[in-house]
Amino acid sequence: MITRFRAVVGPKRITGTTGISEAAWAAYARNSMADIIKNFQAFCNHLDVQSTNVLMDALQPAFDLSQVYVPEDTGALKRSGYLEAYPFRGKPTVEIGYGKGGEPDYAAAVHENLRWKHKAPTQAKFLERALNEKESEIQQAIIDGYKVAGDF
Repeated sequence: MITRFRAVVGPKRITGTTGISEAAWAAYARNSMADIIKNFQAFCNHLDVQSTNVLMDALQPAFDLSQVYVPEDTGALKRSGYLEAYPFRGKPTVEIGYGKGGEPDYAAAVHENLRWKHKAPTQAKFLERALNEKESEIQQAIIDGYKVAGDF
C-alpha cells in the first residue's frame, strides 16, 4: 500500500483577472489541495486497515485446498498449517505456510521432495499446487475485496 503520498500546489503564479487577488487564489488552491490530500490519505489508511481482511479472505480457499493435498502420516504436518495476519514494519502482513518455527522439522523436505510417494490426493508441493490452482480466484478475490473495502 501507499506509505507516503505528497501532492504540491505552489508556489505557482496564478494569472488572470477574476477580481480575486493572486495571493487569494494561491491560498484557495493550497487549502483545496490540502483537503484532497487529507481525504486521499484517509482513504489509503482505510485500505491499509482493510488489507488484512481482504488478503485473509482471498487466501482462505487456497489454504483449505492445501489441507487436502498435505501428506498426513502423523497429522503433525497438517496441523502445522497456518494462515495468519500480523504487522510487519507497521504494515499488515498475511502469511500462509506450514512448519512455522521449524515444527515439524521435516515440513520443507516433504513439500520439496518429488521422489517421495504419497497417497492421493496428498503430494509434494502441496502448498504450491494449491496456490497455483487458486491463483486466478485469489487475484479476483483481492480485486473484489478492495472494491468492497473502497466502496467502489
